[in-house]
Amino acid sequence: LRQKPAEDTDMLRALEDRCNEQERELLDIRDRLDAMPEPGMEVPPMPHEGQREDMVGGGVSAELEESLRACERTVLQLDKRLTGQVEEMTSTVATIRVKVDGQLQRVGSLAERIETAHEPAIESLRCEMAQQRGQD
Repeated sequence: LRQKPAEDTDMLRALEDRCNEQERELLDIRDRLDAMPEPGMEVPPMPHEGQREDMVGGGVSAELEESLRACERTVLQLDKRLTGQVEEMTSTVATIRVKVDGQLQRVGSLAERIETAHEPAIESLRCEMAQQRGQD
């Protein structure tokens, strides 16, 4: 089923919004990772009450790593979908371009045929009009 152009635009906007949201999440995670000390450089503070205590090597929590992996998977899926949609759109535009070129050729040849067919009548009309002006 083909979607209408407005629906395509809405879907592209939704994809862009989702991609931007994922990028913001990745930047937030990257900032949080950058804020953590290098392994062996500093002892990370003890987790406060209520925080997860499943810290792994380097002071990065397993939850944070899983979140990062999930974001990366989501971005890869979005990239695949977007790439497919761009390829489909490119193919569609090329098809439309071929159809438009064909129509332009048909209209051009039709205009030439009409001009050729009616040229003698138009010339005689011009001559009659010139003669009328000459008589006035």
